[in-house]
Amino acid sequence: MSMMKTLAKVAAAVALAKGARPAMKQDHGDARGLFAALNSTHAGDMAAMSRVLAGNAVDNAGLGALLEALATDAKAVGDAPSDLDNLIGGLSDPRAAASAEGASFGVVLRSYLDPDHSPLQPTADQEAAAALMVRALLQAARHLAVFDDGQRASLFEALDGVSDGAHAFVAAELDKPVDVAGFAGHVPPWLEAQVYAVSVLGVDLRHDTEASYLRDLAGKMAVSNDSVNMIHDSLGVPRLYQ
Repeated sequence: MSMMKTLAKVAAAVALAKGARPAMKQDHGDARGLFAALNSTHAGDMAAMSRVLAGNAVDNAGLGALLEALATDAKAVGDAPSDLDNLIGGLSDPRAAASAEGASFGVVLRSYLDPDHSPLQPTADQEAAAALMVRALLQAARHLAVFDDGQRASLFEALDGVSDGAHAFVAAELDKPVDVAGFAGHVPPWLEAQVYAVSVLGVDLRHDTEASYLRDLAGKMAVSNDSVNMIHDSLGVPRLYQ
């Protein structure tokens, strides 16, 4: 199963349902960031959301570019946790794990988000990182049981074309109890900022109760307040800290 393909579809569906909602308004003023071009006309438009997340190669914009910009120096492979369903064990720095075509994680992700691109083949490490980010997205989206039946149905509709294994993976994740501390404890240090960034897509920051999840997650992964605000600025969503 392709977890990179699944990540692209889940990211677009969850962002549409949750994380991009604050940006979907007519008057953006001086809005900047990944979601700055969105407005109410994009509600329900999966294709538009995928293109927004893909960004463009000229400006090196998009979700994949942001994730790469957040990459930090990797620790030794042996330092990585090894018990996250054998998906993340031994995961090395995603910057160093190029695909068969020599592409980085961000470039491979963009190839799945942009319908005008032919998907690139990810490495095993890239697939493992993508699986972890799918988990981050789904936990964020449902942490307060506010990912309702309609949103769940839309998510599965968006998964059209993924393998049965990937579909089952998402279904199983949706049925697991939310465990912020347990999840954060399994995230390799060099992926903490990236995992936080994708988690933002699963939270509607118009609601303080949802924002509290991100504060909790950032604290448990030691993502600094400054880094949190920078990520939010890059995405074009409200800051957590003033």
